[in-house]
Amino acid sequence: MTEDRLEKLETLLAHQDETLRQLNDALYKQQLQIQGLRDEIDALRHRVESAEQPAPDALPGHELPPHY
Repeated sequence: MTEDRLEKLETLLAHQDETLRQLNDALYKQQLQIQGLRDEIDALRHRVESAEQPAPDALPGHELPPHY
């Protein structure tokens, strides 16, 4: 191999390494965001499930008839 061709290959490899590092960093950040969103969804799901449960002090006599 000529010296010029070897230098071009080394330069190309260096650029590819940098691109790979940047892609890895972006993927890592996206994974953190996804986990944060999953945590938020779980918290919201828990709040909705808690809100759907009848309150313990609700009296059965105050329920609306089935036709309402």
